[in-house]
Amino acid sequence: MRRPALVLVTLLLAGCGGGNPPSAYKHARDQFFAFVPLPMIDADFVPCFRTINGEPGRLADADCYNFTEPQRMRGVAITRFETGSFYPGRSTLPPGDDGSDIWVEIDPRVLPANVRSDCRRGCALYLDFVGRRTAVAGHYGHLGMSKHQIVVDRVLSATRLD
Repeated sequence: MRRPALVLVTLLLAGCGGGNPPSAYKHARDQFFAFVPLPMIDADFVPCFRTINGEPGRLADADCYNFTEPQRMRGVAITRFETGSFYPGRSTLPPGDDGSDIWVEIDPRVLPANVRSDCRRGCALYLDFVGRRTAVAGHYGHLGMSKHQIVVDRVLSATRLD
């Protein structure tokens, strides 16, 4: 009888850690699922995942996480396949091995038309924009490798750097 209890406790503890803290999430449901490791029971118990029109889906990050109020920001954004790095305060490309701990999410529709057409597959940009940053440090972006995430709401100016 002890063996099933041990397996259950092990599974519960294995689900802890590695995700965002509950306070990172906007909705109480997601905060709960971040605290209680229920994904092993059903995929609908993962933060920000929902069944939408009978199909599994995920909320957009802007609807999932708590963000700061919109603010003006400037810096270099690099977007490529599985890359979305932001370097606040920079106006030139960072050295090749200089990693960023901020993931940037840019909806192509907010970019000026000339930049949008040039950056379909990704590019490096100097951006002056209004955006929001995640309110709580956690694991954001591709594979949760970034400490914060920025959502670009409105681009004031954009210059290609590559």
